[in-house]
Amino acid sequence: MEQFAEGESIREEIKNKLRQNFDGKIVRKDLTKKIKEGANVPVYVLEFLLGQYCSSDD
Repeated sequence: MEQFAEGESIREEIKNKLRQNFDGKIVRKDLTKKIKEGANVPVYVLEFLLGQYCSSDD
């Protein structure tokens, strides 16, 4: 259980560093996949729109 908690803290630390240095440029691939199921749009267009209009931690 301790190893799981340690992995989570490292993951959160990495996410925070990414948000500090690349805010607005991070695209969540899980959102792209959810939207792609109902849209007939290329993935790179969805990623561009998500990057433009969605915050990195929304």
